[in-house]
Amino acid sequence: MPKGKGRKKAESELLKDNLKDSHEVQKSKPLFSLWKSDLTLAEFKILDTYLSRINSHKPEQRDVIFEKGELEKLLGVVKINNKDLDTRLKHLQATSVNLGHDDRIDRVTLFERSQGFQDENGVWQVILTCTQSAMKYFFNIEEIGYLRYKLRSIINISSRYSYILFTYLEQNRFRMSWTVPLNELKRILDCEEDETYAEYKHFNNLILKRCYKELTEKTELQYTYEPIRRGRKVTEIKFTLASRAVIPKETQIEGQLTFSDSPDFETETIEEPDIEELMLKKYGSESLTFIAGAMDYEFTKEETRVLFDIVLEHYIEPRNDAISRYDFVLHVYNRLKQRAAATELEPLKSRYSYMKKLLEQELE
Repeated sequence: MPKGKGRKKAESELLKDNLKDSHEVQKSKPLFSLWKSDLTLAEFKILDTYLSRINSHKPEQRDVIFEKGELEKLLGVVKINNKDLDTRLKHLQATSVNLGHDDRIDRVTLFERSQGFQDENGVWQVILTCTQSAMKYFFNIEEIGYLRYKLRSIINISSRYSYILFTYLEQNRFRMSWTVPLNELKRILDCEEDETYAEYKHFNNLILKRCYKELTEKTELQYTYEPIRRGRKVTEIKFTLASRAVIPKETQIEGQLTFSDSPDFETETIEEPDIEELMLKKYGSESLTFIAGAMDYEFTKEETRVLFDIVLEHYIEPRNDAISRYDFVLHVYNRLKQRAAATELEPLKSRYSYMKKLLEQELE
């Protein structure tokens, strides 16, 4: 066996064994702007794994080797075939990102080479090599500043929204508590053009609540958020991060951003009951839970399914999407509530039967 190849294989196995407990991502401040790129969640995880493997003070060592099986573990898949692996690596290698500021453009390709080969035992290995132009963002990054976080914090994240929000919050940790315009937050999460999230309640239920649950359960990040209103309209979101243990001075590297001078906050967050999560358990699917919300979750799973099937079968508006169906059901449900509140009329014998009747009348 060639000496160099055996040494690399041993190093890969050692890094794999220590992955969960010790590996940290050291990410330079310019790399936090990658939320503006079209990198997928899987590609972000590959990049973070690369950053956690390199020694930032040894730019001559820019090759990172790991087994394909390890990639599968990081990506949360049972098995990744060679074609899929090649597709992911091709996109990662071909993607250029703008790491400049508003007043300049600095477009960089992050990786110049990706190799896959089988060792003498038939185990697939993957080697990534960063480009010369990207090295200034990967190595000797003390002057431009950087943050670090545990690789295990992002391994189990399953949503790109959660990953982007995680990096945004970590980038702004020094502020501890701040507000961000709602439209700006949507832009960061790359959903400002999606009409599904135009109303705050949908944006909150479908993105913010789910990100909050995932991040506070799967990462070391603890935070709270609350909407700031002007009149009845939500215009900003206030984030408050809980303080965390300060990294001992002997482990700090010059140029690393630390938070020891920030005001102390309670490390325990106050979490509101996650109604959306409870209802998801009740109704069993996101689509059924979503439409049930238009009816204040009043009806059983079976009743809601019957009502939803009526809508799916007969609702033929041009914009027949989840939001328009939700608004339609909400409109009909408001008619039900108005009828139920009419004291001059006989009480309804069955609110469910009346709701079903109203839907059928509206959809004739």
